[in-house]
Amino acid sequence: MSYYKHGGDIYTFNKIIDFSSNINPLEMPENIKNAIIENIDLYGNFPDPLYRELREKIAEFENVNFNKVVCGNGLSEMIYKTIIAINPKKTLIMEPCFSEYAEALKIIKSKIERYTLKDENDFYFTEEIFELDFSGFDLVIISNPNNPTGIAYEKEFILNILEYLDPETFLIIDEGYNNFLESSIDYTANSHLDEYPNVIILRSFSHMYKMAGLRLGYALFGDFSIALKAARMLQPWNISVVAAKCGIAALDEVEFVKNSVKTISEYREFMKQELSSIVEKVYDSRANYIFFKHNSSNLSKQLKDHNILIRNCENFIGLNKNYYRIAIKNMEENLYFLDILKKITYNFCS
Repeated sequence: MSYYKHGGDIYTFNKIIDFSSNINPLEMPENIKNAIIENIDLYGNFPDPLYRELREKIAEFENVNFNKVVCGNGLSEMIYKTIIAINPKKTLIMEPCFSEYAEALKIIKSKIERYTLKDENDFYFTEEIFELDFSGFDLVIISNPNNPTGIAYEKEFILNILEYLDPETFLIIDEGYNNFLESSIDYTANSHLDEYPNVIILRSFSHMYKMAGLRLGYALFGDFSIALKAARMLQPWNISVVAAKCGIAALDEVEFVKNSVKTISEYREFMKQELSSIVEKVYDSRANYIFFKHNSSNLSKQLKDHNILIRNCENFIGLNKNYYRIAIKNMEENLYFLDILKKITYNFCS
C-alpha cells in the first residue's frame, strides 16, 4: 500500500474535522442532488462515450469551442492524460505545487526542472521569472491560484508569460480553484485559447460544487489536435452518467457560486486576521484555503489529538514541516480550530 500524500484522508480517522481537504463548506446545491435522483433510470445504461451533453454545457459556460473541451474522471485524470498526450521531453514546474504533475511526468520519463518560489517573496512570482531561459522546455506547468499557497495571478501576468514562451512550448495552467476567486474572470486565460494554441487550462467540479466523490474535471485546449490526442488517451466511459448529469446541473448554479465566494471570502479574511496573531506567518491566499507557517513542526499530530485534520505541507518541494494549509470550514468549525490552535501554540511557546 502506497503512502497517501494529499489531504482528505478522513477514512483513517474517526470523528475527524477535516481542514486538510479544500471543499466548499456550504451544502451541495439541491439542483445537483436532484440531478442524482431524477436521472436514476439512466444509470443502467453505459454513458455517452463522447460526453456530448456535458461538453456542450461546458463549452457554453466557458464560451469556448466544443471540440476544445475534454472531460475526465476528476482533474487528476486530466493532469495525467494531458501530460501523456503532450509527451514533453523536458518540463519546468513552478514549485511548491500539486505533486501529481511530477508523478505524471515520471511516467513518461520527462526531464523535470523546477523553479522554486521563495518565502522571502511571500511565495509570489517576481520579475525574475522573465529572466529565466525557457528555451528547450516542451512544457511549463503553473497553478493559478497556487496550491498550497493560494496565491493568484491576474491574467495579464499569465499572458506576459505566454508572450515570453516559445510558441512550441505548452503551458498548462491548473485553474482548479479559480471559481473561488473574487472577480475570477480576471484570473483566467480561457478567453485567449484561440490566440495561444499552446495553452491548456485545467478545471475541477470537486471543490466548489462539493462533488469530490463524484470525480469530474475537464481541460480546455488551445490546440484541437492536442485535445483530440488527450481524449484518445482516456479509457472508454471514464465518466459515469451520474457525474455527467451533476456537472451539467452544477454549471447552472451561478448564484450558489456567488454566495460561496462571498461567504468563503468573509470567513477567509476573518481567519487570516485571527491566525496572524497566533502563527509565525500567514500568506496571501485568495482561494478557499489558508497557507501559514507555525513554530511547531509537530502541529498536525497535536491537532489530531483534538480530532482536527490539517494539511502538513512538508512533502511540497521547497517547504518543510513548519508549513501548513487549512481549508475554510463553517464558522463553528473555524472557531473551534482557532481555539484549539491557541491552546496548542501557547503551550508550545511557554
